[in-house]
Amino acid sequence: MTLAASILRATHIGVRDLKNHLSQRLKTSKPIVVTEHGRPKRVILPYDVVVEISEILEEIEDKALAGWVKLSRRARNEGVKSVPVAESFKKFKARRNQS
Repeated sequence: MTLAASILRATHIGVRDLKNHLSQRLKTSKPIVVTEHGRPKRVILPYDVVVEISEILEEIEDKALAGWVKLSRRARNEGVKSVPVAESFKKFKARRNQS
């Protein structure tokens, strides 16, 4: 499941509920959407997910890698069998390390 799908399916809790049950709510390993008057305002993510997102963002800043991802997306849109992004990152890193 993607991060976006996890957030869309996440438990929604109000600010007051979060305040009253913070310790209990933080024990979950799933994303939590904090709402204010029924509207989503914040997302609480597990630490390991935030680290993974940070690593992906750093990799995307690499222009060659960004080009690789763009090429992969274009191929997918043209009907070529898709390859998970994580697998593309691994292949790209392996090629870069061989150079």
